[in-house]
Amino acid sequence: MHPSLEKIISQHGELLDCNRPGVSALVTALDAACYELEFTSGGANGESEGIASLLLERVPAIIYAAEFGPVSKCFYASPQIRDILGFEPTDWTNDPGFWFDHVHPEDRDRAIDADEHTKNTGDPLRVEYRMIARDGRVVWIRDEGVVVRDSVGRAVMIHGLMYDITEQKQAKERLLHDATHDALTGLPNRVLLNDRIEQGIARARRETEHRFAVFCVGIDRFKVINESIGPSGGDQLLSEVATRLRQSVRPADSVARIGGDEFALVAEGVSSKDEADIIAGRVHAALARPFCLNETEIFITASIGIAISTGGDDSREALLRNADIALHHAKRAGKARHEIFDAVMHTAVVKQMQIETDLRRAIERDEFEVHYQPIVSLHTGSIDSVEALVRWRHPDRGLVPPMDFIPVAEETGLIAPIERIVMAKSCRQLAEWNALYGQQSPISLSVNLSARRFVQGDLVKELINIILPSGLSPELIKLEITETVIMNDPDVAVQMLNELKALKLRISLDDFGTGYSSLSYLHKFPIDVVKIDRSFVKMIDTPGQGDEIVRTVVHLAHNLQMNVVAEGIETEAQLERLRELGCEFGQGYYFAKPLDTAAMVQMLSHRVGHKRLAA
Repeated sequence: MHPSLEKIISQHGELLDCNRPGVSALVTALDAACYELEFTSGGANGESEGIASLLLERVPAIIYAAEFGPVSKCFYASPQIRDILGFEPTDWTNDPGFWFDHVHPEDRDRAIDADEHTKNTGDPLRVEYRMIARDGRVVWIRDEGVVVRDSVGRAVMIHGLMYDITEQKQAKERLLHDATHDALTGLPNRVLLNDRIEQGIARARRETEHRFAVFCVGIDRFKVINESIGPSGGDQLLSEVATRLRQSVRPADSVARIGGDEFALVAEGVSSKDEADIIAGRVHAALARPFCLNETEIFITASIGIAISTGGDDSREALLRNADIALHHAKRAGKARHEIFDAVMHTAVVKQMQIETDLRRAIERDEFEVHYQPIVSLHTGSIDSVEALVRWRHPDRGLVPPMDFIPVAEETGLIAPIERIVMAKSCRQLAEWNALYGQQSPISLSVNLSARRFVQGDLVKELINIILPSGLSPELIKLEITETVIMNDPDVAVQMLNELKALKLRISLDDFGTGYSSLSYLHKFPIDVVKIDRSFVKMIDTPGQGDEIVRTVVHLAHNLQMNVVAEGIETEAQLERLRELGCEFGQGYYFAKPLDTAAMVQMLSHRVGHKRLAA
């Protein structure tokens, strides 16, 4: 070590103990600098000592030395105190209470405890705390010091370094904030939400009467809204939703964004349905006001699922799961509403999971069969076409009704492989039936197409691969889609429908009138057949109710060169009235329920309608 630096270190005792973290590198750097300066300047040893002393004073830390006694007194503070805290060294050396007075009040006890521990045990001082600078700034300090003892072992002095670590602390806080907050909305993310719920559970364990509730909030139809206003508009909407949610809850409550268009609230002191209803009502009201995005008013609704804690035995995972289950129930029940989780919902979810598992096995084991419901000419009574309807032959439950598995299949995406099975089986069957019964007048086939399947990019290719091997002519296939499917995104729908029409497939609009008031849009789509929903056919028995709707649909469809099929015909009176209104085709229990293959063959072998029509 350079003699000049060694002399300075010896003067400071243990102040620059090379075994202390961070000091070793500092001493090494100063040592090298001393030799380099002596070499380059040719200076004498005294000059080098002055240079080393100058370098020591430029260390980026406050060097201090203080005596222990009834009143601790600092007898040396290096000039770096000016740059770090804005004070003069004499401010500290002349005022015994300087350090105590300028430690941040919130950190004072902790800093004093660390100082006392070092004095009593001789352990190195290592503590981080905040100090108040002359100009009022808060400066984070890392204080590292060592104790000097006298010949009998009493702590008489401490030498130390005080580093300014404010930038490191701020950087760490930024990283922590980014890791625990949503970048778009600034709300806490799932990490902080989990911590907040855990705090609620811990409090409930301490206070047996304490309860709280977890709310999951999902924006209804956000995908459609986002596509209509663009990604930047969608981000702006989410940010404003976050602001309104913060404003709609109490100060003690928490709001978080947990992904996509879903948010979560943790509300303290909620133990009953009525209390949860009040908070949910405030959220609904806050989101009901229009949002102004780029000078355009947007209206949204939200569905809310709520799970109320039951006490200290709750788990974070269960509360979040239950709130999410309740949210899905709210969405399925019609959106723009809230539901509170109960045991019935849990049973339903367990049942749904079992159905999903069984459906996956059913696809692998080919447990699906196709039943057919005839569509007949209302004027001749002959069978014009058949609608293919899926049925599930469960090995234990027997024939499972569609209403018990189709919603689960649609929600899980399993509807796509099921529809492929139905399409393939029914195309092969119709090709066979037409060879036997359709020489003079071929029978056409109607097959339902779900919303999920309709938007698949490979739908056209998939249909080609199914239809061509079956031998059934594409002109005899009608794809049934609901008006909701095409109205979700009319431009995309027109493009897809035109691609399907290019294959010579026909398009049937199912359940017409139940989704949108879309008569004015009907001419925009390449539709071949309009199916009037059974709800309107049922009303036709009451004069003045269903009559005008059916009459209008039939008239408009014929003007647009479309055929009309009435669904759900159950009585002869309905049949006669539909004939009078000009409806040419119909289906329903009046003619036949959905039939398995054997029963359908018997009906086709006569190639006439129900015996009551034949009379």
